[in-house]
Amino acid sequence: MSDAHFPDQALAAHADVEPEGGRWVVYLVVTMIPDRDDYVVRHRIADYPTERHARIAARWIVGAASRDLPRPPLGF
Repeated sequence: MSDAHFPDQALAAHADVEPEGGRWVVYLVVTMIPDRDDYVVRHRIADYPTERHARIAARWIVGAASRDLPRPPLGF
């Protein structure tokens, strides 16, 4: 994935938390504009010792990633 114009082309972001090798891993999943070849991109962010720590980190990561995403028009 090229990192050019990331906020302009991304539509949504969410995090997955999965167990892996006795630790909990946070993945950031970003959905891009569908006309791109790789319109769903999954990034491994970090691993944590407990599920609770991973879920807390996932909330922060999604909040930061979603900050620049397009919002629906107001008034609906």
